[in-house]
Amino acid sequence: MSRREFNQALAYLQIEPLEDGDNKRTASLMAQISNWSGRCKKWLSAEDYLGKPKEPKPMQTAEDQKAFMRGMKGN
Repeated sequence: MSRREFNQALAYLQIEPLEDGDNKRTASLMAQISNWSGRCKKWLSAEDYLGKPKEPKPMQTAEDQKAFMRGMKGN
């Protein structure tokens, strides 16, 4: 796989993300390919391709929902 093809695959994965388990398998495969190429200055792991984990959004409480609905009443 050429560097251009590899970068295209990365760009595609950003547009069309896979399911969480698929992301981990794909990242592991990408790390293996990179490491085997002999062009990496450091040994890569799957985490290097996964990026930072996203912070989960806080759950909305019933009180939050009621306040939102009260605010909608005036519109």
